[in-house]
Amino acid sequence: MPFPPAYDWNEGTPGVDAPTSPLMAMPILRQMCSFHFAIPILVPRNALQSLLPPDFTAGQSAGDPTASVVNLAFGVHTRFQLNGVAHGPFLNFLVAAPGTSNDALGRLENVVLGSFISDNGARNAFNNVNGPDTSRAPLDYRITIDEDSDTFRIKVIVDLPRQNPGRRCRVRASARFVLTDIAVRQLLQPQPGPPPPVPLRSTAGKTAHGARWTAIQADVAATTPINAKARLRVTRSRLSLPAGRLRILGINQQNTPLAMVAVRNNAEIFSANA
Repeated sequence: MPFPPAYDWNEGTPGVDAPTSPLMAMPILRQMCSFHFAIPILVPRNALQSLLPPDFTAGQSAGDPTASVVNLAFGVHTRFQLNGVAHGPFLNFLVAAPGTSNDALGRLENVVLGSFISDNGARNAFNNVNGPDTSRAPLDYRITIDEDSDTFRIKVIVDLPRQNPGRRCRVRASARFVLTDIAVRQLLQPQPGPPPPVPLRSTAGKTAHGARWTAIQADVAATTPINAKARLRVTRSRLSLPAGRLRILGINQQNTPLAMVAVRNNAEIFSANA
């Protein structure tokens, strides 16, 4: 599968242009996902806190100060270029905690609790740029996409290693969208602020590694879990992550931007060191 044409941040500008934010002036990584599916969940805040690196404080959900939001993100046919080398396509699964406070730097960050990549070469390349052991291999990863004249459905099954040898954690997530809704162009890029922009921070267990700014362009449909008929099942209701297990309270139903279930088509992402 060839890599898509050069990144065009503003289709109204002649020629091809990249993100304009000064934070993105020196991108190190360019990614492409044919489809990107995200579903927000609630977890106990104290349990999330126990998995975070030192000097990081878990955020709280809008509806319950004892709970935190965690995003599950699934990438389908992900490809990327690093140092002129193309990798993929592969499947990837990211577990991240938005709204986490980096107390040492005095800013909010989106902290990655787990990154699982199906391809060995791509995984090694990500670990070289993000930090050792920040991405790991899933035991299994399956995607089903069904589409008819008016509906898009996606179902994901990911098997993750558990801390007990020979056992696994199975994550099943699904949602449906009105097909014609996947047409709203999303252009997001970090700006110097104020307020301070929010980077993505890689971790390996409880060890914090590099942070990066991300700019994204995609066609996106985002709606509430109810409208998307979103479903989530996890073995024993606990995620098995590098830093430990995390109990899932359910899908986040709060009416906030963090509660949207989303699917992106042809999502293209630039990353730069933060």
